[in-house]
Amino acid sequence: MAIKKNATPTPVVAPRSHTKAAIVRHTRKRTLDQIDRDIVACFRQDPGMTYEVIAKQLTAKPSTVEKRVRRLIRREVLKRTVELNWQKLGYEFRYRIDILINSEKIRRNKGRSRDTKATTRANDARQFDSQEHLAQYIKDRLIPALEKNHGGAFTANLIVEDVVILLGGSADLSVTLWAKDLHLARLFVTEGLRKLPGVNQTSTAHVTLSCTFGVLSFQSGDIM
Repeated sequence: MAIKKNATPTPVVAPRSHTKAAIVRHTRKRTLDQIDRDIVACFRQDPGMTYEVIAKQLTAKPSTVEKRVRRLIRREVLKRTVELNWQKLGYEFRYRIDILINSEKIRRNKGRSRDTKATTRANDARQFDSQEHLAQYIKDRLIPALEKNHGGAFTANLIVEDVVILLGGSADLSVTLWAKDLHLARLFVTEGLRKLPGVNQTSTAHVTLSCTFGVLSFQSGDIM
């Protein structure tokens, strides 16, 4: 076979192999060393702790702590968040509302409420066809729906802080509600939650003490 002159030979590229060093680097990315764990422990004590204070506790340089924190954020071990103190914003009452649902009824109703006014005559059946969709509706849309259909300043006086799905125990969903107005909080339960498709019953507890927020209102806040 004839060989062309001045032809550039094709380089042979060896297949990449997982060297020991590469494996070590990969492993290090997935584990926390003692300094990382100490930094996490400091933020658990006080999320607002400065780099200087952490560095002093760890006998390290503030610049070292800052680099470590940035790396932990990139790895999603830490997240930059702002936590609101709802009590300081005037929401005096906090409730935990546990919900027992009937999954078969959720599937059968396909988004039709027992009282369509409580769900703004929703045309999208998917918002009630699973626990996840029901939880998301309660979190984001129930309060605006109540305000539209019943009037009153629901959005200015009620905050759904979170809705969680529970496995095991006596409830399927749990709602954390902050309220300024007891009457509107009561309507949230009776005209809102209890009239959603698939909700069999609710159980409400008035929270009076929180390790995060301290002592909450001891004023009588029973809504149900």
